[in-house]
Amino acid sequence: MTQINDPLSTSTSLLDHVRNGEQVAWFRLVRIYTPLIQHWCYRAGIRGADSEDIAQNVFLSVSKQIAEFGKDRFGNSFRGWLRTITRSKIMDLLRARKKNPAGEGRGSFADGVALEYVKSDREWVGDQTSSEATRDLHVLILSVLEMIQQDFSQQTWMAFWKTVALGQRPSEVAQELGMSAAAVCMCRARVLRRLRETIGDF
Repeated sequence: MTQINDPLSTSTSLLDHVRNGEQVAWFRLVRIYTPLIQHWCYRAGIRGADSEDIAQNVFLSVSKQIAEFGKDRFGNSFRGWLRTITRSKIMDLLRARKKNPAGEGRGSFADGVALEYVKSDREWVGDQTSSEATRDLHVLILSVLEMIQQDFSQQTWMAFWKTVALGQRPSEVAQELGMSAAAVCMCRARVLRRLRETIGDF
């Protein structure tokens, strides 16, 4: 198995590694984007096991089509392509549930309403508002931050977290962590650079 040593951009390097059949890259792609797929499922009223099933089906489709994916071919980013696949899988599930309702909270009326929502909502038809795109980005950022935290020392991570997430001044953080303000800024820049590289398709 080929090991990936450098940070991977979701828009270029990571997809190239996935196309080459590298398992580490595939696991990273799944880990980054599963929360975003589940976020989209949640917006459509789908939760729990159904959400997990959709995520599995989405990634199955991605694995079959990733070799052909390209921005020029699909006219969209990887995230946009993934959203289109997710929408299709959600609609398949809602149609099936509407036809054969089973279980508490499922019925032809509720699932019919949900199906119409997914058909018409701007997010699903490719006309996201800035607030919708921002919510997606927030979900993705949190997913990536959770994944990359282990790659940094505790001091580096705290310097980043306190300055970026908590909004503290570098001089304050430097005093708390026993570092220079310049070192705090360097730590912050390192984490932000990794974050940008990992979610490059945004």
